[in-house]
Amino acid sequence: MLALWDLSVFGYLFFLVGLSVLAGATGALGIRAGAQAVPSLVCFYSVILAIYALVVGLVGAFSETGAFSPSDGVLGFIALLGFLVWLLAMGTTLVREPRAVVPAPPPPAQRESVTVCGDAE
Repeated sequence: MLALWDLSVFGYLFFLVGLSVLAGATGALGIRAGAQAVPSLVCFYSVILAIYALVVGLVGAFSETGAFSPSDGVLGFIALLGFLVWLLAMGTTLVREPRAVVPAPPPPAQRESVTVCGDAE
């Protein structure tokens, strides 16, 4: 039974690292795209959650007790709650109707200089 508990704790650390990669990539891509697909608030939350989950996962890998411990630490539980909030925010963002994109006005027409035969100097 203890082996299964240790395996679940070890698996949770992999979950935190995977969450940090997924949330970080989503946030970075959303920020780079200029909030066209995902609102900027969700993008910044994704980046913050990615950094938090990575720190908790890496420090939790080396601690057996305390706040960073994956088995009884509160910071790992906060990372799980952050994941659930992120999942809800991304789900509602991706399901909603896309915003109407206003096309950019065309550039002003440039005047071409036309030369008539015999008028050129």
